[in-house]
Amino acid sequence: MENGNQPIVTLTSGQTLHLLKVKLFDEVGISEVAELKAKAARVLGPSGLGLGVFGTPNWEFAAEAAAMAAATSIISGVLSGIQRQSALEALSEAKTKFAAVRASAQMFDCKDLDNISIPHPAAWVGVGEATNQLVSIAHIENRDEKKEFVAKHGFEEVNGRKYNWFTDGNTVVLKWPKRYVFDNDDFVRAVTGSGEVSIRWSEVSTYALCDA
Repeated sequence: MENGNQPIVTLTSGQTLHLLKVKLFDEVGISEVAELKAKAARVLGPSGLGLGVFGTPNWEFAAEAAAMAAATSIISGVLSGIQRQSALEALSEAKTKFAAVRASAQMFDCKDLDNISIPHPAAWVGVGEATNQLVSIAHIENRDEKKEFVAKHGFEEVNGRKYNWFTDGNTVVLKWPKRYVFDNDDFVRAVTGSGEVSIRWSEVSTYALCDA
């Protein structure tokens, strides 16, 4: 974290903006959406290109959903019914997941972000409140290695113990902070001294930091 730093950006229009906060999204959710879109892309292949289903840098699925109906008929002669259904189900699930990710997005103070000195939103990381997560360690056979894993990842103490096995000894509870990242959209949603704005990042010509 680079305390005390806030970005000042200048647009190609000459306008200067002092960024106080930016909107970031749950990293796990963004990753899951990307995987689902990639799954559909693998199934559709070249036949899905140019139909509005893939290729947009943002995560808006409204246009993609409209294109899916057309894509179903256009692609029907290329893919089997099972392949087509698999691709459309993946896109539908991605749309649903992203709606949840977008609803849980948070504004973070720029001065609290990791990597804020890097002028690329994809590098920025916001750290949210830590949550308890069940994690399988069945793949770790050696008990000492299991203990080492738990110690390394900061396991939350339970009843005074540093680690705890559940039922079969292969599941532990870890307290991990939730990470938030940029969603690769064309626009960065930010709060400036004048209010909330959307900035097309491709139109940023200079980027500098100032003390908060």
